[in-house]
Amino acid sequence: MKILVIDDYVAAEDAVRAALDSSPATQGHEVTGVRTPGGLHQLGGLDGFGLAFVDLNFGRLTSQTGLSALRVLRDSGIPAVIYTADEEENRLLFLLAAFHFYSPLGLVSKRASRDEIHRLVAFINAGTVPPSPAARRYERPRVGRSLFDQLIVRVDDLPVWRALGEQSDRVAIAKATSMHTRTLDKFLADHFDAVEGLEATLLDRIRPENLRPHEHRFTPIHTFAVTHHQFFQDPEVERLINERDSGSSPNYRRDHR
Repeated sequence: MKILVIDDYVAAEDAVRAALDSSPATQGHEVTGVRTPGGLHQLGGLDGFGLAFVDLNFGRLTSQTGLSALRVLRDSGIPAVIYTADEEENRLLFLLAAFHFYSPLGLVSKRASRDEIHRLVAFINAGTVPPSPAARRYERPRVGRSLFDQLIVRVDDLPVWRALGEQSDRVAIAKATSMHTRTLDKFLADHFDAVEGLEATLLDRIRPENLRPHEHRFTPIHTFAVTHHQFFQDPEVERLINERDSGSSPNYRRDHR
């Protein structure tokens, strides 16, 4: 099987190759490394690849993220697993979006042992889906609206999230988004529970009761927007939300909303 590793570090590619070469069951697989999502277009075609390990963040090499790589892989019919460093808070929304819209086969830590990597590849090579307990927390719920959908209710929410990550003053944010401050306060009220729920679910973070009143909503939501600024700025996110809202997303079922 031909395997792609889309990661800005050669060491990630080497780790996958070494893991596969260490077991007779997975020896002989051909591993190809690509440093950025844009590098996928320079391979001269993706025919023959049976699996891709996809990083989410490519540092200063490109403004693209792993979401762009996942789109190319989906359109080419290549299954993927997310291959990322152990949880960093600013990648949580990228993980949610990846599992919301692209249904990767699993989540693999860059600290994974060789046994874990070659066991995963052996599952996929056999045509079965590998167990991935780490991925379950990022998957869409079977019923009801997900926290992700509550966080970005419509594409018009994105400019507000971007402004919240760039400005620390309510009046400046309202001006940047052509909103009245009362409309901004309603946005904060409408999205506060989603931010709290996401942080409680994925970070085990519970805020003290004295931070819950209306007048304290701005600071935690501003902090959240700053932490996830790269996510809200990613053009691929806007594309995904537009697809979701138009019903044209291949992997997103409207009955989850």
